[in-house]
Amino acid sequence: MIKTLKEFWTEVATISYDTSDYGVIAQIRSQYRTNEINNFVNAFVPGTEILKDGKNGAPVVMKGKADDNKGMTGAEEIDFHGLQLFDYSDMKGDWMVVTFPDLASLEKHLLSEGGALNIYSSDMIVFEDGVYKPFQIMFNGDHDTVIPLDPDSFDTPLDINAMQGRIWVRWMDPKELEPLTDEEVEAYRRSIGR
Repeated sequence: MIKTLKEFWTEVATISYDTSDYGVIAQIRSQYRTNEINNFVNAFVPGTEILKDGKNGAPVVMKGKADDNKGMTGAEEIDFHGLQLFDYSDMKGDWMVVTFPDLASLEKHLLSEGGALNIYSSDMIVFEDGVYKPFQIMFNGDHDTVIPLDPDSFDTPLDINAMQGRIWVRWMDPKELEPLTDEEVEAYRRSIGR
């Protein structure tokens, strides 16, 4: 799927904003949504360095820094195919987009010390053939308990090496991220206590 750099960053900004865990109610967030997304795009587009644009079967590889200027305008085209990971884990504002050869190697990275549970990870977003592919890191606890892990919920780094074999990647249907309808909320309220 071919996208311009501006289209890509608009999608990343939208996903990042809409799935954020800001402790703000939706009505307040929606007042600032467009402005925040535009500010994100304006900060990331110029600082993008395209190392490989994905054309002619090449992988997509980009890196950069917010509020930097590498001369990008947003009109540059990238051919997204395969699995890409947007990784914004650097404490200095550096980010990268890399292509993984297969799902197994992507999952291995997401579950590694440098992966999605890294306390310094700001954002990791996966795309498959240019389409957002949401995920959660799940933990198999004692007594058949399975819970999603959110690194933002922890004050100290997790012992990721000790968790190997108990954590796994759950690929989500994008519809799971859609807000509940009023009818769904009402049906849930009626079902409580039954």
